Amino acid sequence: TYRRRIWRTKEEAFKTIISWIGEDPNREGLLETPKRVVKAFKEYFKGYNEDPNKELIKTFGDVENYDDMVVQKNIALESHCEHHMAPIIGVAHVAYIPNKKVVGLSKLARTVEIFSKRLQTQERLTMQIAKTIMSALDAKGVAVTIDAAHQCMTARGIKKEKSTTVSKLSLQLSWVKEVKSAIPVMSAIFKPCISNQVAPLNVEVITESLLAMPSPIEFGSPSVNEFPVASCVSKYCSKLSSGTYVLST
Repeated sequence: TYRRRIWRTKEEAFKTIISWIGEDPNREGLLETPKRVVKAFKEYFKGYNEDPNKELIKTFGDVENYDDMVVQKNIALESHCEHHMAPIIGVAHVAYIPNKKVVGLSKLARTVEIFSKRLQTQERLTMQIAKTIMSALDAKGVAVTIDAAHQCMTARGIKKEKSTTVSKLSLQLSWVKEVKSAIPVMSAIFKPCISNQVAPLNVEVITESLLAMPSPIEFGSPSVNEFPVASCVSKYCSKLSSGTYVLST
């Protein structure tokens, strides 16, 4: 059948490599090696036939409004360098800030596993894990760190066997970034609106309240185009008799 022909072609390819390195593929100890290597490669690169988004579909909303960081550390990682097909071995640390829902912890590890079971560069692997979790969970933020040894430079080439490579990526919703970036200017904009007799505006409290809002906020105001987040705060805040500001609905 067609499948058998393809399978035999794969085995013949590895048999050719065995001959090329100077070995006898017909030697007793090597007779079954091409078949074993084909099976091993199917396992090494099974991620091409798996979809990480499907793993992240099932979520849970009954979490008592938990909205702080969830961190999963020391996820074992085994991949292969796309340049030399040499192993990449290390650990991944994954963190995300839920947005009204969380995902099963095993699914974070599964996402790492799926992307690592492909030919990779560490930088791209880090990006793929973070972006997929961010998109699938609609998270407020995601951070991924990978610390791994690349055998393409520990077992060959420069042979620095103790070296490891660390890659990091943090993602946030764009409106979260805007709110945080506006902290230094919010006080200056709101200060003139507050009587000298009352306590200073607590910008951090307003910022945290904004970050806790359920959906992105529409920015922009002709009067304060330079500080769109501050204008957004002014629209969502009202002045109380005490002279402080709170979010209004």
